[in-house]
Amino acid sequence: MSQSHLLTLLALVAIISAPVQGNLVWVYTTSSEVLLQPFSGESFTIYCFTDNSSHDSLSFKLNNQTLSTNDEVTIETVPLPSHAGKQLQLTINAFSMATAGILTCQAHSDGSVIQEIDKNITGQNYSLSIVGSGSIIEGRDAVLYCQFHSPGRNADGYTWKGKRNESQEFVLLDCNSSTLNVINSSLIFDEYSCEVSVTPTDFKLTTNRTVTTYFIPELTANSTISSTALIGDNITLHCSFTGTGLSYTWSRQDGVPLPSLKTLTLYNVTYASAGVYQCVASNLAGNETQIHNVTIEGPPQSSMTSSVAIRLIENETIGLFCRFTSVPSATVQWYNGSQLLADNNDRVILFYDTLRITSASVSDSGVYKCSVTNEHGGITLSYNVSVIGTPPSPKNVALSNVTPFSVSLSWLHTPTSILVKPDWFVIKINGTQVLNVSGELTTATVNGLSPGGYYSVEVFAVNTAGVSKASELITFSTNKTVPLLAYFNVTALAGGRSILLRWSLLYNGGSPITSFTVTINDLVTLSPQLDTGSFIMADLEPLSVYDITSSIANLIGQSSESVTITTARGPPSQPTTPSVADVGMTDVTLQFSFPSIGSEIINNYIVNVSSTESELVTVRVPVTRQPLPGENITILVTSLSKGRSYSFSIAAETQIGRGEFSNYTSTVTTGTDSMLLYYIIVPISSIFVLVLLLLIVSMVCLCVIKRRQHTKHTITRFSRRNMYTSHMFPSSSVCDKDSQPIGSEADSPPQSSLGLREEPLVLTHHRTQSVSSNASSHFTLQSRKAPGGGNDPPNNMLLSPFSPPHETADSAYGGSAEKVNHTYAEIGGGGNSVTSEKPFFNSPPNINRPFFSSAPMINKKVFDADIFPSIHNYATDV
Repeated sequence: MSQSHLLTLLALVAIISAPVQGNLVWVYTTSSEVLLQPFSGESFTIYCFTDNSSHDSLSFKLNNQTLSTNDEVTIETVPLPSHAGKQLQLTINAFSMATAGILTCQAHSDGSVIQEIDKNITGQNYSLSIVGSGSIIEGRDAVLYCQFHSPGRNADGYTWKGKRNESQEFVLLDCNSSTLNVINSSLIFDEYSCEVSVTPTDFKLTTNRTVTTYFIPELTANSTISSTALIGDNITLHCSFTGTGLSYTWSRQDGVPLPSLKTLTLYNVTYASAGVYQCVASNLAGNETQIHNVTIEGPPQSSMTSSVAIRLIENETIGLFCRFTSVPSATVQWYNGSQLLADNNDRVILFYDTLRITSASVSDSGVYKCSVTNEHGGITLSYNVSVIGTPPSPKNVALSNVTPFSVSLSWLHTPTSILVKPDWFVIKINGTQVLNVSGELTTATVNGLSPGGYYSVEVFAVNTAGVSKASELITFSTNKTVPLLAYFNVTALAGGRSILLRWSLLYNGGSPITSFTVTINDLVTLSPQLDTGSFIMADLEPLSVYDITSSIANLIGQSSESVTITTARGPPSQPTTPSVADVGMTDVTLQFSFPSIGSEIINNYIVNVSSTESELVTVRVPVTRQPLPGENITILVTSLSKGRSYSFSIAAETQIGRGEFSNYTSTVTTGTDSMLLYYIIVPISSIFVLVLLLLIVSMVCLCVIKRRQHTKHTITRFSRRNMYTSHMFPSSSVCDKDSQPIGSEADSPPQSSLGLREEPLVLTHHRTQSVSSNASSHFTLQSRKAPGGGNDPPNNMLLSPFSPPHETADSAYGGSAEKVNHTYAEIGGGGNSVTSEKPFFNSPPNINRPFFSSAPMINKKVFDADIFPSIHNYATDV
């Protein structure tokens, strides 16, 4: 189908399917619709069609600007049959933001725009990039990815290219996939390009990426390079490699640290600068090595000093070593002074830089020289050799200042050469070396000799070569003197009663010992055996000071030494003889005074219990409280046998030890079972006698009290005279044989003067408070009816002014007595009053004195005038 036919068909389809706008429509294919959002630089075509024959022409506007054919756009009229309408074609050659915006198609008739349609043309965004390895290393696999993304557009094909550097062109690598696998060095480039063909226009998009490529370092020179320089020059070494990301490391065979640079410069070189230098170039791909052999030339050099002193002993071998460095090789010659030495194969042996002389003697001493030369110069080394010989023997040894302990010596020594001079002298006494003296001296004093001793002396000269022969032998003897102890020690022993003496003889002074004594406080002198070396002195006092003096003598004289010592704290002293305070059947109580010494620290008392019928028993009694001075101490000894004789002795014990026992007590005998009855009956009998005496005394007192109370009071009130009369019953002792008990017929009260029989009365004191607040006192006389209606009191009733009324109440009558008020006497002021009856002895405390006296007997007055002033004159004396 031709293009004209296709456009005609599209126009017909557009007429049928287009929206109604006066038959003016846009014409494009489905794929072309996507191009309404083209990529930058992409070209596309769009058509404007009308089927209205009245439309004279069509035109385009872009953003209200009329378009015409130019470099950016091309406008062409598409020929159609006359009956099909008109169609105008717009082609944008390369889309850019300048051609973006509102595209308008206008239909004209008679020069006027009669219809137009719009279409918005916008640019399309996309992303295209190469991702993957940031660096590519030779010998390792790498993958690059070409990634494309744009809405509605797809990549139809990929083309990979690459180049090594800026001067090269891109080389085609792959046209098949969005992935590029870099698996060998032929695909390693510095920059990669990915070209993408985009549907539907097959538009080409390209992106580039530069990557870092690492090739194994490549040498640009020989792998081994040799260099030569003179001492004092500078030399530069190059590490000749090419590659990406190279780093350099220099090293030397001796491990000297060097800078990490591509070029290494050695300044002012010496022999020490010579050696093998190694350069290593490395990156991520690997490393390569280059070797530099550096040679330094110059005159001979030596680390030795120009002159060396050597000392050796005769008959030894002289070995001289000429140490030097020379590049190129040097010539060596040996001299003794100015004489050139030659290898004679006898004593002198030459080995290039070594000289040996065997069996050296003093005559071989001298200055030896080593001459070393090469083409650049020479050096000379000197050796001052000294062969030391054995010194001669000392002469003319003399003695002086002989004492008991020392002797002075002198001698002569004149060496023929400094090579045989002694370093020191050795002095031997009796064949034993006792002293070394500097070789610069010819005198010495030998100490440490014994008095009266016989000795021989020799002198020797010594140096590093050896020891001379001995001088002539001289004998002598030291002087005698007094003997002397090496030491004399005194130690206080525990317990405070003794001390330990120890000594040792230093020397006897060359004379036999005649005596050895120890004196105490200049009072007691002892003579212990000298060879025993120790002696214990006993029977001393604790905590006492003693002056101890030792004296030792021989035929020459004596020496003494004094020591002052204080004895140790001792055990307690002997207590006083205990006394027996009490003797039981199985126990004995002892009393004694505490010891005069050591009593303040007593822990226990030790009691020896002695009996003729058993073995001695020792009892330890702990002390819970230290006694006070002068205090007697009591100890109870228990668990004794009955009826056995015992005696007791006591000692005190402290942390230091036990003191001396006291003297025994006199013999005492413990009680028996028969004595137990005695100890029971005697206390019981004593208690019985005491109780009996108490009963007798009580009965006597009771008889006296009852006789005093036998008298009864009867008071008769006379109504007209307003006075009291006391009637006294005949008194008789309740304890008299002839008298009758109170209440009997014989003791019945007499008849009154009115012919009435008087009844026993109870006198009760009352306190009356009147309305007018005037206090008055009164008594109520009560009679008691006996049970059964009688007026007589019971026989056992005893009325006493000392008994409170409640004691003669109902209880005295067996619980059925009845009170009868016979009379009522008002004492004091008149007026109405309220009377309450109370026993007198229970009256309030405001009554100054009681009605009855507190004495056992009423001696004078029955009534007190202070309480009862109205009847004071009528009171009856008893």
